[in-house]
Order: sequence, then structure tokens, then C-alpha cells
Amino acid sequence: MTDFSHLQSLQVTSDKTAEYPLVEIEGDYVLVVRSANEGNKDYMNELLRLTGQGRGQRRAKVKVDIKAMDDMRDNDKILYPKHVIVGWKGVQDSKGKNVPFTAEAANDFIASLPNWIFDGLRGFANDPENFVLTIDSEDKAGN
Repeated sequence: MTDFSHLQSLQVTSDKTAEYPLVEIEGDYVLVVRSANEGNKDYMNELLRLTGQGRGQRRAKVKVDIKAMDDMRDNDKILYPKHVIVGWKGVQDSKGKNVPFTAEAANDFIASLPNWIFDGLRGFANDPENFVLTIDSEDKAGN
């Protein structure tokens, strides 16, 4: 049997984190995040529960429209401080004072972000490639 165990490093799990620089905000704001996909079981389970898709609940057809998209964003604004954002660097309050990371502070921060900035974070956290090792194409070219 051929051994492909090296591919296990490409699995996205909740213990893998990545730094997301908030370049839209003046300063050096960086969020340390987990994935927001099936690799983060706590996030996915609570998302399914919030949307009525959890165990024992009837699965509703999801009609995608502006309201549904707004509802998904609102759910993520609740879930990200609990299950996705695990730390930060350089985050400051309105007086320019560094704010220590807590889930409560993250909740206040996310609630204050404009949707277009939060959507950038959502896109990053939903992309599995941001949470796995990168492959140097020059090193692989010789194979």
C-alpha cells in the first residue's frame, strides 16, 4: 500500500491558526484566527444550531438573498469572538491604548467593525489555504 500520510499536514483543524492583518485600519492591527469551516468543529456546530440545522432540528432549504446574507454575517459576528478569533496584536481602543485580548473585548471589537472590513476577515477565515503549510514551488520544481 502506498503511503500518503504526508498529506495529513494539509488537514485544517481548530488547533491551526493564522494571522490576519487588518490593513484597512490605521495601525498594526493583527487578529489571530482559527478557520471558520468544518475544520473548526465548535464554530460549525454552533453555526448549525443558530441556523436551525443542528441535531434533531429540521433542515430548512436555505434561500440565499440579501436578508439571508445579512443573517449569516450577524451570526458570524456572534460566533467569531467565541470560536474563530483566539488573540490579537496592536488592537487599540478609541484613546489609542492597547487592549488585551479577551472574548468580551473581541465581541465589542467585531460589533464595531464595518461590515465590509468584517467580510474581509470572513473570507480569510473561510479559506483553508490560510491554515496549512505553504509549499515552495521552487523546491518542488525539481521533483
